[in-house]
Amino acid sequence: MVTPPAPRPRPAPPRAVPAPPDRRPAGCPLSRTELLVLAAAAAGETSADAAARLCLSYETVRTARRRARARLGARTPEHAIALAVAAGWITAGSAR
Repeated sequence: MVTPPAPRPRPAPPRAVPAPPDRRPAGCPLSRTELLVLAAAAAGETSADAAARLCLSYETVRTARRRARARLGARTPEHAIALAVAAGWITAGSAR
């Protein structure tokens, strides 16, 4: 008598990544995503690294950086980071 093969274990369902709480400072014109992306840039992450860590597409990260820069009236991405740090919305090296 042939024994039937053992049933294969089912793969675990993918774990949902909880969204961070909305902790936008009062008076901050930036969205939560824009703040997260600027904080990642302040910590020295590339757009690709930030996209992977935040579970966003590369284009979403680039768009968030561009919109943050426009909303703050910054001349460069570094200027946008400096303005956000000076306002107290992010801290340098705060991405992780």
